[in-house]
Amino acid sequence: TWLNVLVGIPLLVGIAWPLSRGLLRLLRPLDLRYSTKPGESVLPQLKWLLFLLIFSLLARIVATQAATAEGRILVTSVADVVIVVATAWILIRVTKLLARFKTRHLRQVGLPGKIATVELSTWLLVCVWFTAGLFLILRSLGFELTAVIAGLGIGGIAFAFAAQKTIENLFGTVTVVADEAIQVG
Repeated sequence: TWLNVLVGIPLLVGIAWPLSRGLLRLLRPLDLRYSTKPGESVLPQLKWLLFLLIFSLLARIVATQAATAEGRILVTSVADVVIVVATAWILIRVTKLLARFKTRHLRQVGLPGKIATVELSTWLLVCVWFTAGLFLILRSLGFELTAVIAGLGIGGIAFAFAAQKTIENLFGTVTVVADEAIQVG
């Protein structure tokens, strides 16, 4: 078991690092420019996350070759958790980067009123990615989440009734901004 760990991890790092670097080279033509600084790109910010994701996927594949059942279960569980963390983190980073790009574009074309809608959408998407990642991590660790999800459904209904006017004002504001009934300035 220790021999598998001592040989397997450096071998996986040795395979995952060039694969992640190669993937970054393939994605370089699609690189978005989001900053006002010339030459600043998105891909270096995702470099370590892509490496972590590829490393975890390879560890998940190699876990079937573990010497013992306990080793297989441990490596599979750890790899699953790291895959979920890396994927959720990448989705959160990409969402924030795209929101920054969209915000800059709205400022350039003279539509600052729509920035609030972009920010709200970004915040909601980040919350969705985080919550989904948390639930997937707990599920992969063996926790039963059926009762938790049912409780959240009932709690969501209670929250909706309690915050009815606040939610109504929030959606009203988003509708006014999106329809451009009132413009800034």
